[in-house]
Amino acid sequence: MAKKPYLEFSIAERHRSAKLWKLKRKAGLILIFDTSVCAACGMDAGVEAHREDYSFSDNTSLVALCHRCHRVLHMRDRYPDGWDHYREQIRMGFGYLDCRNIGVIASMMANCAAPDFRSNPPVERSVLDDIHDGILLVGTRADRIQRLADMEQELANFGKAPSLF
Repeated sequence: MAKKPYLEFSIAERHRSAKLWKLKRKAGLILIFDTSVCAACGMDAGVEAHREDYSFSDNTSLVALCHRCHRVLHMRDRYPDGWDHYREQIRMGFGYLDCRNIGVIASMMANCAAPDFRSNPPVERSVLDDIHDGILLVGTRADRIQRLADMEQELANFGKAPSLF
């Protein structure tokens, strides 16, 4: 569960969004994405769901990322040079071995480590660039505040409606 604010979303907003998303998923109202491939580097490893816009309680703005890409993404403010280097390497088609050790990933970010192998053809943009540029944040801040308010009401009423299905 979220331990600190992310972008413009408070911990409470992130928790409410996650709770409503889990309730809807458990009720069968939404399905998790069906992929085992990282949307950024293409690594065929276990992927995690990353949400950029917490004002949605569905799969909108949900991105499948491998463990390393997800951790690098969340360290982008701490290591901006490492973040830029990582995105550049991914665009060039290079990849990094799967690593779950946060200390190793942080060291890689701090030192702008060289990639492990070339895995994909070069691309002009990756989903990491879209995230960096804020493309996955939908609408204005006022729109997101309204969706968060609607989400709060939906969470309060969840399961009380006579017909959910």
